Amino acid sequence: MHRDSGPTLTRLIVGAACALLFIAVPLDAQTRVVHGRVVALDRSPVEGLRLRVANVGEAAVRASGEFQVEIRTDVTALDITLLSAAGATDTDRTVVYPLNGRAPVPAGNEPIVILIGEPVERAITRALAERRRLSEQLLAESGVQTERLGSVEAGIQRVLERLDLREADLRDEVARKDRQAEAWPAMAEAVRDWVNEAKDLHSALAAISPLLERMQARDSLALRGLEASIGAYNDAYTALIPRRGDFEMQLAQNWPDGAAAQRDLADVLDNVVEQIHFQQIKPLNEQLVVVFAGITTGRRGDDYRRAVAAIAAALPALERALDQAGLRADRTIAQLRPS
Repeated sequence: MHRDSGPTLTRLIVGAACALLFIAVPLDAQTRVVHGRVVALDRSPVEGLRLRVANVGEAAVRASGEFQVEIRTDVTALDITLLSAAGATDTDRTVVYPLNGRAPVPAGNEPIVILIGEPVERAITRALAERRRLSEQLLAESGVQTERLGSVEAGIQRVLERLDLREADLRDEVARKDRQAEAWPAMAEAVRDWVNEAKDLHSALAAISPLLERMQARDSLALRGLEASIGAYNDAYTALIPRRGDFEMQLAQNWPDGAAAQRDLADVLDNVVEQIHFQQIKPLNEQLVVVFAGITTGRRGDDYRRAVAAIAAALPALERALDQAGLRADRTIAQLRPS
């Protein structure tokens, strides 16, 4: 039985060590491939064009509307311009979304979606011309004199010009609200997941701590529960921290007081998440390695007993810190929620 249980505990030691020590993305990956899809406003695929990505190069768009581009790992946004099949700037279509053709680079493998359509200026001009034609028709049918028609039309045109400015402002505001609504759920979920998984890790440690003095390798159920908690915590941490740059950029660009919103999130990440991770959770890894080694080999000397005692002593302070972390995270996420 000891031979059968040994490999499980060996994996648990490696899993624990990697989980609590893995705190950043690899530094040797200098480039990555980003995938995307170009679609029209009606969501139909678009072909016969290419994309120019600033400081990167051009990307061909396949018949399905899909494209891919290789970028440096430190690039956080792509500035995209449409090109015709001949390679010139496309004057018939433009990037409608993301605004100004600037697409944030996703942290994971999810594709970038580029919506294209007729240039806004052209659509507005056509709409104004149609409004003018209908006004002329209505006034003519009502028997209004030509000179009076010209005067009224000039007034209508001035109003429409002012309305056009307000419509443009409104369009920008709507687009900004849309980006807020898209960004906030992922941000809130990543922060709350870390809090929840950190609390679950504490609960798993608290449950197993009284048993460590006499625990044997055959007690694999309790050890697997702890291993699962360590793995879930590691996933939550590594899903949050590498994305903080993207989250902070979205806050800075799309929230009314972007600088303040960015500082609020950074305060939670620096003074709650990172502080608890490095000062309270990560140090437990060293003790867990000693404990798992003792359980595997059956040799439980002074180092083993000190490690067990250190884990037990650290848990009350960790519990208090995580309770406060939950309150601060919830408060900040609620403040950042789009109105």
